[in-house]
Amino acid sequence: MPDRSKKNPHADHRGRVKERFEKEGLDHFPDHNVLELILFFAIPRKDTNEIAHRLLERFGSLSAVFEASVEDLCRVEGMGEHAAHLLHTYPAVGKRYFQDRFTMRKREWDYESIGKKFVLQFAGKDDEEVVALFFDNALAISGEKTLHRGSVNGVGFSGRKVAEACVEAKASYMILAHNHPHGLPFASRDDLDTTRRLRDFLAQMGVTLIDHFVVAEGEFTSLGKTYFNSYMRERDRDDKRLQKYPDEIFRPFVAPGSENWPDEKKR
Repeated sequence: MPDRSKKNPHADHRGRVKERFEKEGLDHFPDHNVLELILFFAIPRKDTNEIAHRLLERFGSLSAVFEASVEDLCRVEGMGEHAAHLLHTYPAVGKRYFQDRFTMRKREWDYESIGKKFVLQFAGKDDEEVVALFFDNALAISGEKTLHRGSVNGVGFSGRKVAEACVEAKASYMILAHNHPHGLPFASRDDLDTTRRLRDFLAQMGVTLIDHFVVAEGEFTSLGKTYFNSYMRERDRDDKRLQKYPDEIFRPFVAPGSENWPDEKKR
C-alpha cells in the first residue's frame, strides 16, 4: 500500500512554475515548459517535464502536439487518456476564445442582447444592485463592475466609485443597469433623477452614458431606448457621435398617467 505521508517531490517545483507564469506569462517559457505547466492539471504525481520533452521529440513542435490525435498522444510514455484529451482540446478552446474576442471587437451587440444579459445577471437577486458596463472608443466592451449592493428600499452609489471604475476600465462609454426585486421593470422618479445626475457627471469626465436599463421579474426596459437605437446607427456612420442628450430619452416606458410617469410640470 503506498505511503501517503510522503510529500510529492515535484510539488515545490510546480508551485515555482505556476508562480513564474503568473508573473511573466508564457513569453519567456520554452515549449517544453508550456506543456509541462498544462500537464500539471492532468497528471498529479509524475514529472511532467520529462513527458513534455517526450511529446516534443515525438511530434516535433508545440503546435503539432496540440494537433495530434488522442490516440497518438496516448502512445507517448507517461501520457494517459485524460491528459491526452486535455492537450487535444487546446486548439478548439483557442479558436473559441479568439472568436469571442473578435465578436466583442466587432461590436456585435444590441439593445436586446444587452437587456437579456442583465436579466440573467440579476436573476434570483433579492437585493437591489447597480451594475455598470463599460466600452472603449471602438464601442467594444472593456469592463464591468457592480457599483452598489443595497436593500430593496433603494440603491445609491458615489460619484467617486463611478469615476474610479471608469478609469479602471479605460471607458469612453457606459451603460448602467439596476434591478427592482419583486417589482416592475419601470423607472421611478428617483431613477430618472439619478440618471440625469450621472449623465452630467460622466460628461465632465468625457464619458458618454448610452443608456440605463431597469430589470425586474425576468423583463427589462430602459430609460433611453430611442437614444440607444439611434446611437447604434450613428456609431457606424463615419465615426460620428451624438452630442445632445434630450430629456425625452430618459422617460421610462410606462403608460402615461401611471404613478411612475414623469409629470412634465414637475420636471
